[in-house]
Amino acid sequence: METEEFEICEKCEESPGIIKCECDSKFCQKCYDTKHLPRHPEHQIGGTAHTDSTWSWISGKLINWANKAKLFKDDETAKWFGLQIEVKEKSGLEEYRIGRLVETARFTRLVEESIHHNDNSPRRQFPSVTSFIGDTGTGKSTLGGFICRS
Repeated sequence: METEEFEICEKCEESPGIIKCECDSKFCQKCYDTKHLPRHPEHQIGGTAHTDSTWSWISGKLINWANKAKLFKDDETAKWFGLQIEVKEKSGLEEYRIGRLVETARFTRLVEESIHHNDNSPRRQFPSVTSFIGDTGTGKSTLGGFICRS
């Protein structure tokens, strides 16, 4: 197997550098385990260029945050549930808050459509709900799409 210069282990300079350390050095498995890690036990395995760029996308580092308000507004149509907070006055200056989980029209429509999806659809539905919480543009919808397709 022919390896490019940047893919060769930085210790033995013979084997492919398949392990990327968080210090940005690349090693073969043997050199990482026996030479680098014993000298630098605080180091951890880093990602590949592909995993680094994927993580940058997931964590929102590639988002143009000037468009964050627009992205948030676009996400509103995808919402299934919301939290409604009502502030009530107890007596005088005291206040208390009541929180309610409310379903959106989109969730209701999805459940109704699933009941009539085909002739074998059950009459009663017990949907499982997974919640992804995070800033707009950090990959929540992408993760949800992977789960829904599996």
